Amino acid sequence: SHTCPMKYLPREMFIGGVNQSTVDNSTEEWLDTIEDRLAYKKWYCGHYHTDKTVDRLRFMFEDFLELR
Repeated sequence: SHTCPMKYLPREMFIGGVNQSTVDNSTEEWLDTIEDRLAYKKWYCGHYHTDKTVDRLRFMFEDFLELR
């Protein structure tokens, strides 16, 4: 997915000066409900321009890999 489920938001990547209470997180909240119902091995996303792994979710920005 482009963005990630709400529970994995990388808050350290938020842009300073942006009032987060005005940001629409409806897609992230929706992905939370989907993620709770899925049996999956890996989830990939890239919206937050960082490379890191949290549990089974992998944020990819400059990193890349071959999916098989």
